[in-house]
Amino acid sequence: MIEKQLQHVSSLLDDELHPDDAGLIVESLQTHENSGKKLDRYALIGDALRDETIVVYEESFLNKVQRALAEEPIVLAPRYVKKSNDKPYIAVALAASLAFISVVLFNIFPAVDNNTGMQPYAENVEEADTRLAFEEEENLELQEYLRQHKGASPEDMQTLDTRLVGFEK
Repeated sequence: MIEKQLQHVSSLLDDELHPDDAGLIVESLQTHENSGKKLDRYALIGDALRDETIVVYEESFLNKVQRALAEEPIVLAPRYVKKSNDKPYIAVALAASLAFISVVLFNIFPAVDNNTGMQPYAENVEEADTRLAFEEEENLELQEYLRQHKGASPEDMQTLDTRLVGFEK
């Protein structure tokens, strides 16, 4: 049977086919061989989709299924083998943890041993009184301003004590 005829058979079983067309489909089913099996199969599928009670029309169908199940090979699952290679990972994790803790503790509690010569960098550096070129210009401008005004504020004639402070890192 061609696909279009099979669609009409499905429509006939679903009561969606016009009664005039239904007669033509029934006649075509009678002329084709194996059409009864196809009609039974389509009826079974329709019943299953509509959740109606499923009645298997052929008893040989059940026998075929039982034989197919009996012929199926039985597959046994292999035994589960537990791998015991977890221990090296635990040792590596433990070693990494100890190394991390020792680094942190060394930074928190540094060794105070003056004999080793390992002193903080800030203690080794001597303070040097260095001035940058632009600081000299600022100081000269400030000194010139104070010289012109003689260290007095024009409003209340108070003496100005000014000191330029800079911070170095």
